[in-house]
Amino acid sequence: MPLSRILAHAGDDGRALRLAGDSSLSLSSTAAGWRHVKVEQQVLPPTELRDRFLTEHLLSVQIRPARVYDYRNAHGRAELRPEPGDVVFTPAWLVSSFTWCEEIEVLNVALDPAFVDGLAAGVVGTETARFPCERHGPDPQARMIGLALAAEARAREDERGGDALADALATALAVRLLRRYASRGPYPREEPSRRRADALAARVRERVDAALDHPLTLSDLAAAENLSPFHFARMFKSATGVPPYRYVTQRRVERAKHLVLTSDLPVAEIARRCGFAAPAQMTRAFRRILSVTPTGLRRRR
Repeated sequence: MPLSRILAHAGDDGRALRLAGDSSLSLSSTAAGWRHVKVEQQVLPPTELRDRFLTEHLLSVQIRPARVYDYRNAHGRAELRPEPGDVVFTPAWLVSSFTWCEEIEVLNVALDPAFVDGLAAGVVGTETARFPCERHGPDPQARMIGLALAAEARAREDERGGDALADALATALAVRLLRRYASRGPYPREEPSRRRADALAARVRERVDAALDHPLTLSDLAAAENLSPFHFARMFKSATGVPPYRYVTQRRVERAKHLVLTSDLPVAEIARRCGFAAPAQMTRAFRRILSVTPTGLRRRR
């Protein structure tokens, strides 16, 4: 059984947390490689999820729900009593707590927020998708689209599926969520907290410094944090003030500068050790950041 790819994150420091053990999965679309949507069916034991957020919009179709879910967020506490077939919609970045005291079965469908944002202008007339709160209750259209995505994921496991239908269903679900749950008026969108962003940036700095001599792509750095490249870049820049790619280049230049000034290694070897694709690329980065070439810097020693 593939690993679960729909993850919760701790509200205090952003670390990734699995909803349950991977043995709980009875269906996963991981092998399908779909671009905008993940589908997982899980049987989950009694669980307490405290102060968690998701980096994707999550629609949970209640196949075998708990009699009562205890739900809390920054605005208070509520008891949810869904019926089989009801849905629970949780927007990305909303910090909340869920507790249930009996085994449940749910079909989880996670949508990439960047994908949903791309549809928001045409559907609700806003630049980004604005979902102010969690919602729950009957939603036959969303349920049917979720079940269709699950059927397509199962077909893909049997090598009969395709990406075109999955993309169409993901689009239909995003449009449905926007029409039913999105806010059309302005409201202050919840941004990643400073604490979460700072914790992420600290982890990324360590990861970058440990691998400067290797290729470092935005996708790889985002995947290590279980985030989409869009949201990873947004969180990293909110903490550091610079985009991830610029930070990586700055660190490469700083390490190369140290080697230029403290060693007699050839410029080509320094470029290789600092992760530049070629000496010419390092020279261009030196000129842009330090206003001097590696050779010119070495002459000043």
